[in-house]
Amino acid sequence: MTGEPIQEPQSRRAVAAAWGLLVLRLLARGYLVFLVALAACAVGPMAFGLTGTVVQSGSMMPHIGVGDVVLSRPLPADAATPLGRVVTFPAPSGSAAPGIRLHRIVGVNPDGTLITAGDANRDADSAPLPRADIIAVGCLLVPWVGLPAYWLQHGLALPFAAWLAVTLLALIIEFLASRDETKERRERRSRHARPPRRGIPALVGSIGVESALSVLSLVLCAAMVAIAPITPSASSAFTGTTINAANNWVAAIFATAVKLHFTTNPSNSTGGVAFAVQPAVAIQTSSGGSTTSTAPVTLSISTPQGATLRCTANPVAAVAGTARFTGCAVDKAGTYTLSATSPGLSSAISTNFTVAVGPANKLVFSVSPTATQANTTFVTTPVVTVTDAGGNTVASTASISVSLTTAQGATLTCGTNPKNATAGQVSFPGCRINRTGTYTLTASSSGLLAGVSSGFTITGPVLPLLSCSDQTWIATFSWSPTPYAPTVYRLYVNGIQVPATGADGWNSYVQLTSSNVPVSIFPAGTATLEVRKVVSGGEVVIGDGTVHLGTAAMRTYTCD
Repeated sequence: MTGEPIQEPQSRRAVAAAWGLLVLRLLARGYLVFLVALAACAVGPMAFGLTGTVVQSGSMMPHIGVGDVVLSRPLPADAATPLGRVVTFPAPSGSAAPGIRLHRIVGVNPDGTLITAGDANRDADSAPLPRADIIAVGCLLVPWVGLPAYWLQHGLALPFAAWLAVTLLALIIEFLASRDETKERRERRSRHARPPRRGIPALVGSIGVESALSVLSLVLCAAMVAIAPITPSASSAFTGTTINAANNWVAAIFATAVKLHFTTNPSNSTGGVAFAVQPAVAIQTSSGGSTTSTAPVTLSISTPQGATLRCTANPVAAVAGTARFTGCAVDKAGTYTLSATSPGLSSAISTNFTVAVGPANKLVFSVSPTATQANTTFVTTPVVTVTDAGGNTVASTASISVSLTTAQGATLTCGTNPKNATAGQVSFPGCRINRTGTYTLTASSSGLLAGVSSGFTITGPVLPLLSCSDQTWIATFSWSPTPYAPTVYRLYVNGIQVPATGADGWNSYVQLTSSNVPVSIFPAGTATLEVRKVVSGGEVVIGDGTVHLGTAAMRTYTCD
């Protein structure tokens, strides 16, 4: 039987290999075309006056990444300020990364300087940017094209070697495939002879379009490696925590600071205790939009009424357009508002908040002793007040005692010590110190912070003790009078003036009985007494003494 020989069907393995080679070649060619396009976009515009900048850090993410090339044009001196645009400018003096910085203009300061920030930065740049320092304005972004140069500059051998290996493999695949196609074309041309071509068309025709693409890819890939020397690097340095703000490549975000606004109002509190909710003040545009201003904001009480505002820091520099205060407290009880101010901006007023009287916290001397003679009842009776943390009087009945802060060998004697407060206050009459010197008193009570009085002086000489004799239900104190001179004497028991029976120039004694020292006024215990002589312009203490007061209805008076 005669006829055409029957061909065996191709094996599945051969078919799969053919498809695999086709896919591999398409991937290699697509990759090389992509490289050619990127390199051409990065290098080509430079012929038209644009300058390229390789981005070196990630603070402009997510839209401008490390290794991207930003093509920029110079900014004429008379051009409008490119608010919201990405610009290049010299890094401020003292920056950790000197050179060129690439950030976005996000606002204008009251003095006309510009506010810049990275899109991925929560904080604006700390240094303001003068308008004249802008080098160029970004107008075109070519992603990734600067990565090989970036890897080389920073010694990142592994990613650079991986990129180089992938690129060389793609070139080899394209070259081998192009050689087969070129051979096939030459055979077809030999069967259909044409006049020979000259120049570049002849060269491209002789090696094939695919081979020409391979050569161009090799040249442009080498240009990508060498792009660092001809393209300056720009740092888009971080300024703090990042937020990956979704700013568009050219979207203007005009944010001129105009006014202040309380985004968080202070909560109610008690005297001297920090607000549970601390105030926060935003720096806004005229329409209430946000800014990234770093201007200082100061808080004060709108109508103080004698109250004082204290904060951990005041003023506070805004961060990303908001000043957040901490530790703020008002001392005096009342209802208030806070006022926020900043130079060149409209002020803001908070909502009302109330400061109430808090729990008992400390003791203060509302009246301190003054200069007094030794062994003489204080001219000014000390008064101690129970207050909250802000100094507001608390209606406490706490037991309070007073003592010498530094005794220096002296002894403090008071009529009653300790004593219970009444409505948060207690006075200590009849107190005296037996030695000259300068002292302070300390008031103390369980669970409360101690209070210290103002300093006062005890002067000399030390007064003599009065002569004392006692018998049932009576005590008599006597002294040496001025002979035959009619004189008025006054008697003080625990600092309280009482009738001075028998005290005159001829009868120089006083008696203590239930008529002038009754149980209803003077509690049982040790009491101090002074005899003062009335002179022109005041009194002079001539002597003092102590007596023990009994508790019976017909109380006893015993000399100590």
